[in-house]
Amino acid sequence: RIRTSQINGCAFCLRMHTRDALRKGENPDRIAVLPAWAETGYFSETDRAALRLTEAITRVPDGHVSDEDYDAAAAV
Repeated sequence: RIRTSQINGCAFCLRMHTRDALRKGENPDRIAVLPAWAETGYFSETDRAALRLTEAITRVPDGHVSDEDYDAAAAV
């Protein structure tokens, strides 16, 4: 939800989802590096598959969701 809100540029949603994640115990460092998730070691393969699919779906107007993204998410 946080990554989707970042991509969409929704400040209200970003604030709401960030507060919710922190309240549920999410690591603040992971939230801070979320825009660069692919370049960090903070995220598991499951997280990465979910983030890859999230970005592809959120950016559908820019292209399409690849079979590879769907397959990677389905595999975890």
